[in-house]
Amino acid sequence: MVRVARKSNTGIVLPCDKAQDAPAELMVALQHADHILSWYENISTEEIPPTWMWPFPDELDEWFEEVALARKQKYGGGGDDNWGDMVSNEWDG
Repeated sequence: MVRVARKSNTGIVLPCDKAQDAPAELMVALQHADHILSWYENISTEEIPPTWMWPFPDELDEWFEEVALARKQKYGGGGDDNWGDMVSNEWDG
């Protein structure tokens, strides 16, 4: 038996001796379900994609690019590492 777990207190048991023996389609479905659960844990309700979109990776990529852009517009930043010019003050040595 193989136990596939997301957290230590949850999981499913597969009727095989090794994870490599599990059907590939099942493992892909489990991975996709894990991604969906991750969305619910890491993004706001407004940022969760509509359910019709979940089976389409290209649509999801576009969705999350729009989410990232909306976050950047809302919260600022952008990770461009442009800190501007250094300014000296009385603490400079």
